[in-house]
Amino acid sequence: MYILVCYMKDSGGMEKRYLILLGWFERGLMEREIMPEIERNCRERGVFSQRAYEIYQRCKWAENSLYFHHSYAGYDIPIGETYEAIALIDENQKIWPESVQRCQAEILCFFTAYRTMPSEQAMKGHHELSLIQFKEGIPGLIIRELFQIERLEPMGLNHKRIILGTEEELLKMAKKPGKFFE
Repeated sequence: MYILVCYMKDSGGMEKRYLILLGWFERGLMEREIMPEIERNCRERGVFSQRAYEIYQRCKWAENSLYFHHSYAGYDIPIGETYEAIALIDENQKIWPESVQRCQAEILCFFTAYRTMPSEQAMKGHHELSLIQFKEGIPGLIIRELFQIERLEPMGLNHKRIILGTEEELLKMAKKPGKFFE
């Protein structure tokens, strides 16, 4: 599974942060397999981050939230990071301009990829899981277009993606010709 977090700088040297998601985890899979694994890892190996573990326990089924798999972070992303908009990236790696929509999203918790347990950040260069809350409800775009992960098995790369970022930057990126990942 490949999901990308991009780190870029604009011409003025300001950081631009985007989080790209390929799939969201079905609740039953979380309850049957992933959450028991998290608890087992914390019990057997110790809690990686007490703060993150407490947030996870308090927010594991927070209203309007979903668990996602994301990939190689281009920067250390802390819990609490917020995004203001989402957009759809199609199978041809093009952002659909008409899909850009305002959407207040906050990272509630991250989870390590190896021996899954709560973490305070997505570490640069690592792919991990995340729990993201959407302040005004989970956008229909995510449910309709993003791959739903129902089993723990490899998934192909020919799926639509969702990108989180600022509305202004997503609209600029959507207007650029060519593929997003070129």
